[in-house]
Amino acid sequence: MYVKSSCFSFSSFRIQSQQQRPRYTPYREDCISAFLQVLSELFPIDSIEERLDDDPCLVSINAVLKALGTDGDGLFDAEFRSGSSFSELYKTIKENGVGVKGKSSTDRYVDFDLLLSNVMRTWYGWVVPQDQVKEVEGVTKEGERVIGEDEGAAEEKM
Repeated sequence: MYVKSSCFSFSSFRIQSQQQRPRYTPYREDCISAFLQVLSELFPIDSIEERLDDDPCLVSINAVLKALGTDGDGLFDAEFRSGSSFSELYKTIKENGVGVKGKSSTDRYVDFDLLLSNVMRTWYGWVVPQDQVKEVEGVTKEGERVIGEDEGAAEEKM
């Protein structure tokens, strides 16, 4: 399956993300740093806005893996990269790779939105112990953050 680089039309692109387990995602100051680290490694700083406006916004899987740390320096440390969560993320990225006409047949690309969603879910699973999620205000018993509801509605769900 290939994407035409001139107009980026998908023929049979299959979006598949990691198993969508609920994630406990409390506010963390370092979250934006994680996001910006990946973003700055995938796009030249002076063209981020233009690249993010591409439809679809595709990024090289090789660049993604480097940004995540497979070359020894990236978002995830070596210990985490050797575990099952990183393996699952790696598999999701590889399975959703597409070729781009006009590029080498061995170069594969992945949709940035899909990538970032899965990377940040994995990052939260790494930095926030998910097995210790407490029932707190705004979080359901299943661990999903309740967004846009008042406290009474959130408590009724718990």
